[in-house]
Amino acid sequence: MRVSRCVTLLLPPHLALTPGALGAILALARRRCGVRIPWAGADVDVFRGPAGALLIVRETPCTARLADYALPFLHKYFTE
Repeated sequence: MRVSRCVTLLLPPHLALTPGALGAILALARRRCGVRIPWAGADVDVFRGPAGALLIVRETPCTARLADYALPFLHKYFTE
């Protein structure tokens, strides 16, 4: 069974974060908790109120999709 991981942040009012700044804060929070393995991706839920914003950042799995047009190339270049 896979355990979901998340980081919760409380930001003061009128503070906005760029994606890069959020990534840096997330990395710092995870290091402080002893987690060294980077996440494949993350989703953020933001709840705003008069006292600030609550961010709940959770890990998302790495996903890949194969485009329909790529299938012939796979057969051509990667055969047994």
